[in-house]
Amino acid sequence: MRADRPSHRGRLSVLASLASVVAACAASSTFGPVEGEGNYQGTLEVDGRERFFLSHVPAGIEGTGAPLVLALHGLPSTPQAMQAISGLDALADARGFVVAYPRYVFGQWTVGCGQDCDIEGDRDQNFIRALIDALRDRLGTDRGRVYLTGFSNGGL
Repeated sequence: MRADRPSHRGRLSVLASLASVVAACAASSTFGPVEGEGNYQGTLEVDGRERFFLSHVPAGIEGTGAPLVLALHGLPSTPQAMQAISGLDALADARGFVVAYPRYVFGQWTVGCGQDCDIEGDRDQNFIRALIDALRDRLGTDRGRVYLTGFSNGGL
């Protein structure tokens, strides 16, 4: 790391804390019934905004306490592109975890971006928390095994 660049550890710790501390967040969902393996899409209303996500559910995973991996796409990109390029669906099928691909709504992911985007950053954090809760409630994922990965802006 160059000495003149700020550390990304602060950003990473914010994202990592989402995996270990899932706060209750009021949200309504249009995430329909999950009927076995496959790809699903849904929305969550969080902080007055409808937020979109995709998810991939391997066969036989519901109610097993499976891990959850959230994959944040880059800028400019989409959950569909992240799903296509990441290879996570095949890995989820082979290793037995649920993967979700949320979409940003503010033109970029703003979690941990500092003072300039605190309000939007809070909204992204609330969305990620609500998505973790919704998938745990719907699929029985393990709240102690939530992992976050991302590409480019989604990796910040």
